[in-house]
Amino acid sequence: MSIWDDIKKAAKGSEEYQAGKAKRKAKRAKSPLGKAVKQVKKDVKSAVKGSKEYQAGKAKKKAAKAKKKEGKTWTKAVKAQKKAGGSSMNELIKARNAAKASGDKAAYAAAQNKINKAYGSKKVHKAAPKKVTPSGPEGPGDNPEYAPKPGQQSTMQRNRPKAKEGGLVENNAFGWPSADARKR
Repeated sequence: MSIWDDIKKAAKGSEEYQAGKAKRKAKRAKSPLGKAVKQVKKDVKSAVKGSKEYQAGKAKKKAAKAKKKEGKTWTKAVKAQKKAGGSSMNELIKARNAAKASGDKAAYAAAQNKINKAYGSKKVHKAAPKKVTPSGPEGPGDNPEYAPKPGQQSTMQRNRPKAKEGGLVENNAFGWPSADARKR
């Protein structure tokens, strides 16, 4: 046995003390005072939560209040849209959903902005501009901007240096010869 086992045993108390402690605890639990303490603990827990009926009523009230508030904002938005003229709220929502399904971001943004305006929201959706390729639908060869100049075979050769005749020396990034050209 180690010294730590002795210390733990001493902290708990002797076996007789432990047995007596367990008996006293059992006796208190069976006594009317022990039962009352347990009941009070239960009552306090349930009082903090409230009864089941109270909880159910509270949840119903909260749901009804949320639904009522939602109805008020929808009604206000419908009236505001009617006053502004144009499509009804239902038509705007259908248009927005159809645009979202088709992937038409411009139509989606337009419909959502009208809906937001009817609700009084200041959020504005911007339609992403369509990507325009520099070559256009014809391709780079058909665009006159990219056509070769007179005497030029291709626009790709415009900035390419011409190869010199004779001893071409390979260059590195700094323009220095990679090998001594005299020894070749």
